[in-house]
Amino acid sequence: MVDFAQAGSSEHDLTKPLRVGDVVGGVYEIRRVLGEGAMCSGYEATDRVLNRTVAIKAPARRAYAGHLFREAQALAAVRHPSLPVLFTTVEHDSVSLMVMERLVGPDLEEHLERRRVANQPFQMYEAIELLIAVGEGLEAVHRAGIAHRDVKSSNVMLPPNRPPVLLDLGLVTPEFERSDDGLAEGTPEYMAPEIIRAETEAGSGHLADLYSFGVLAYEVLAGCMPYQAPEVPALLYLHLEGEIPDIRSVHPRVPARLAELIKALMSKDPAARPQRIEEVLWTLRAVLAQLPREPAEHTGPTVLVVDDDP
Repeated sequence: MVDFAQAGSSEHDLTKPLRVGDVVGGVYEIRRVLGEGAMCSGYEATDRVLNRTVAIKAPARRAYAGHLFREAQALAAVRHPSLPVLFTTVEHDSVSLMVMERLVGPDLEEHLERRRVANQPFQMYEAIELLIAVGEGLEAVHRAGIAHRDVKSSNVMLPPNRPPVLLDLGLVTPEFERSDDGLAEGTPEYMAPEIIRAETEAGSGHLADLYSFGVLAYEVLAGCMPYQAPEVPALLYLHLEGEIPDIRSVHPRVPARLAELIKALMSKDPAARPQRIEEVLWTLRAVLAQLPREPAEHTGPTVLVVDDDP
């Protein structure tokens, strides 16, 4: 995550970290730290009133409290199986924290890395089904009139017995806002050219999400990123000026229609991309419907279960 706006923030801007045993809002007892990022930290806590496990998200700096509040508003405005459930917000150290459902499972970035190490890429239909689930979560966000602004594999969780969940709406932007303040926020590997230039027009933030979704689709199918560079400036330049890579050069079995979709999603010009996530989902479903279902490779012993009850 790169946030050029806060690069010089003072340590006095840091919020008070939560510790195991702290009780937030008189209700939520912190049990353990789930993760600490540049913008936010996550904690597992026990709701001592309802006797359930929850997740609490807190800003790392006071300057990021606004991001967290916008994320809470966004989650309160939508409800979808591919989005986390917000329970409430609670005050701590003069900032609002989010209290959410506790999701368990690896994120997609971790899962892809494990598959790379084990040399077990997704089967085509598995990859497309995953992308459809993520796209449906993004569709719910866009229908609420907001743009996610940070679609990436580490923001997709893979909980068991549930569709993939699109996380971290911290950079969410209302579609009526225009980004013309000279600031660029996002993750360099997935940033649309207009985000890098900070030239997103009002009502077009969702098109930047579609660019990031195209990068994600390439990553899931190819097992690598479309653009790679040793330093951030060089990586951003590739998003701005680099030739859009053809995924079939690294994965020849990708259907031509799907390869064309990814290339269109990664167009430098927002007007040249599909204009709505619904169009993308329609194409993904059409490609999926034409795929033969390949049997999964069998790696374990055969188990025969016999029962004499008809």
